[in-house]
Amino acid sequence: MYFGWFSLVDAPSATGHLDPDIPWPVLVSIGTNPTFDNAERTVEAHLFDFDDDLYGRRAVINLERQLRPQRRFDSIEALTAHIETIARDGRQLLESLGWTAPGR
Repeated sequence: MYFGWFSLVDAPSATGHLDPDIPWPVLVSIGTNPTFDNAERTVEAHLFDFDDDLYGRRAVINLERQLRPQRRFDSIEALTAHIETIARDGRQLLESLGWTAPGR
């Protein structure tokens, strides 16, 4: 799991609150999802405080730091709890950087 910054390469988002010139904080998972026995490598990005459809859009993600290595969890509940902890830690990092979502 990584923390980084997401930027659109094409036009602003449909709701207008994701400007290509303003990087947006993101959690990124890169790997095979071992908890689900998936062998296919994927990249999954979760943008903080953002709810818009970005499928098919062109973007760049700059990874800033690794938060934890990939690992297998014993259950979906354990994975979910861990993701919530990482999201909380990511929010604390954002607060320490003084970041707030535009329009909030």
